[in-house]
Amino acid sequence: MAKSLISLVIAVLLAASAAFALFSCGAYDHVETVRQYTPFTDEGYGFTRTADFGSVAAKYVDSPEWKHRTAGGTDYVDFKGKLKGSGEDVLITFKVTPLEEKDMFLVSTHSVEWGDESGGADEAAVLLYYMYYAYNSGFDTVDELLNTFDPDAVG
Repeated sequence: MAKSLISLVIAVLLAASAAFALFSCGAYDHVETVRQYTPFTDEGYGFTRTADFGSVAAKYVDSPEWKHRTAGGTDYVDFKGKLKGSGEDVLITFKVTPLEEKDMFLVSTHSVEWGDESGGADEAAVLLYYMYYAYNSGFDTVDELLNTFDPDAVG
């Protein structure tokens, strides 16, 4: 129960912030745009360390693969690998939308596959939040963070 409540709150907050995040990308390199994506720069998240997704991903995902693709006129970046610690496969898809301003993009989570689970933008945002929270708190793996949650803490 506590885990799902936390997940819902995080998803709503991240979705709201991601909807307004703008990123510059010189040569329309969509993969590099997602690597430089910094969704948790707002002080409201309480993070003291600001990091781009490429740095966070390198810490928590083994054998990362990045791939740009276009489907139905929309650009996506698929990021996949194995979560360190658990060894679970993870695939996070980001939607990269060009804006009218030259070389500016809106980056947002689109979907996630994590172990045997899959979900949409909100669930992908929750995993992203967990990764950033683990990074900011100095955890060696995302599982180490998740194991600190007390399901009885929220009543």
